[in-house]
Amino acid sequence: MIVINDVTTATLADHETVLDLVQLGKLFDLMIWVKNGKPTLCPDFEKPKYKQSPFLVAIELGNHSMVQYLWENCWQREWEVSDAVDFALGGRNKASYSIAKYLIQEDLPTDNVSAYSAFISHDDALIHSLMDRRMNVRGPDGFADALLGTGCSKPMLRLYRELSPANPDIVTEGLIALREAVQKNKIRATALLTWAGVDPRTRIPDDPYEPGDADATCEYTYISAYDHLVLNKQTREMLKAMKIDVTSEVWLYFLNKACWLYHELAPEVFHWIKKPESTLLAHLDKATEIGAMTLRHLGGWRASDWVESARQSKKLEILEYFLSIGIPLLKAEDSCDHQSIRRSLRSVVDSRRAVRLIWLIYETGDDVQRNLLKEIVRSPAMQKLVREFDPFLLAGMKLGPKNLQKQIPSKRDRPWHLETYEPPYPFAPKAETTTSSALQPAKLSSSNHISKSHHYLKYGQYRHFHQ
Repeated sequence: MIVINDVTTATLADHETVLDLVQLGKLFDLMIWVKNGKPTLCPDFEKPKYKQSPFLVAIELGNHSMVQYLWENCWQREWEVSDAVDFALGGRNKASYSIAKYLIQEDLPTDNVSAYSAFISHDDALIHSLMDRRMNVRGPDGFADALLGTGCSKPMLRLYRELSPANPDIVTEGLIALREAVQKNKIRATALLTWAGVDPRTRIPDDPYEPGDADATCEYTYISAYDHLVLNKQTREMLKAMKIDVTSEVWLYFLNKACWLYHELAPEVFHWIKKPESTLLAHLDKATEIGAMTLRHLGGWRASDWVESARQSKKLEILEYFLSIGIPLLKAEDSCDHQSIRRSLRSVVDSRRAVRLIWLIYETGDDVQRNLLKEIVRSPAMQKLVREFDPFLLAGMKLGPKNLQKQIPSKRDRPWHLETYEPPYPFAPKAETTTSSALQPAKLSSSNHISKSHHYLKYGQYRHFHQ
């Protein structure tokens, strides 16, 4: 019982005796102590600890009879009772849940009960009694942690389906659990939560426990589980687990990430759909965004020239492939981003490859592309880079020395020619070692259009034609 009026407080010696009786499980001796009128109320400690409370010690030991007798015949201070239910749920003995249900029946406070401790009990009577008392299921120790902590067990999934229609907090916790499962690449948990009815595309605040600063109009403050899906070797299986079909929109989203950020996964992502090339051409604006993003991120972390060269080589292959099928790389609205494109091109370890890409953009582009490219190459540093490998390319752009602009270059003066250029095919599966008939070399016409046939070249192997 919670002490209300003035009750005699036990001395330190009497308190130690009561604690010994409880710890040793001497219920009959305690009953005699109480019958003789001796005090059992804890002294008023300045900083009380649970081990100083006979009531909490009995709960920790799992002595149900002792707990019941102390509650019904002895006095307890408020700090002993306020967390008693949560203390019982956190116990590690067989009687813990039984004691917790008894304390709930006796109307002890449940405000501080951990939802995690309650749900992992898998005790329906206990859980429903706490839910009837409006137990808080949110927070770091909420229902989401219980879902993942039990491996999305059948009882937990059944409770989600049972409680979610009438409890929005349960729905939010399910979304939090799914988001965390996706972040940690837990395919089984993701599949089970999706099966239970958790929607992977529903957005919730990025910090769901402090949503006060979230702006509903900002796409970065409200994020879904799908938004947290990163690109790796398990992404395809995660999409299946979330029951998300690989539509053109989904495919283009991950292809964008693969091209400029995870180039080693680009071949796998490219073949997620049956007709990737047709899809790219059908969504030309989006394909141009992918190419522009890759072009702006040719530079990397500069771990070493060898590592950087391999990464850049793959990205350059992707960009050349895009140009070969008729996808432009420069966007008119990116005129303010010319400086980042210049830095990206100058960061390429193989400068000759960078200039070849500039040449290909010019040769395959229309007037809009050529004018945008001219603005990029106009800077002195870019002109110096181009002049080293193809000075007549500057002349074609009306840049560089005027005497060079007046000259008519011969084929011998140019390092590359559309008639003999063979575009790479960067999306060939790794297991493929021979060139299929569909990937035969194709000559390019001078009408600013490159044939859609592709030629697969092993990484690092490129042919340059000089006449």
